[in-house]
Amino acid sequence: MRYQSVRELSATSPPHLPTGVIVAIVVFYIAFFAFFAWMYVRIVRRAGYSGWWVLMALVPIGNLVMLCLFAFKEWPIQRELTYLRGYAAATGLRGYAPTPLGYGQTPPNYDQAPPVWSPPPHPDDRA
Repeated sequence: MRYQSVRELSATSPPHLPTGVIVAIVVFYIAFFAFFAWMYVRIVRRAGYSGWWVLMALVPIGNLVMLCLFAFKEWPIQRELTYLRGYAAATGLRGYAPTPLGYGQTPPNYDQAPPVWSPPPHPDDRA
């Protein structure tokens, strides 16, 4: 049995992949990354934020900040929904009650028309 020297071992190169396979793998990874980036942008935009927030995932500490922001802050879409529900309740739209009632409060009667707002009387008109 003949022992090969280090120089002979380093002269032999490991088997290489064909160029077409390497190109196919790179194209697959680019398509995979683009697909997931597109999905993340759609999710962030549905939450009411700009799609550019997805770039924070590439920043080492920024991704944790983004996660905490999305987890604990009120989303813009929730803020809009709360506003619209309050508006619907204020205009007397059926099915939308104002804020939940506390103990001892009576619920509003939705069978009646909403009260009509009138400005307070002017101080000179009081007699």
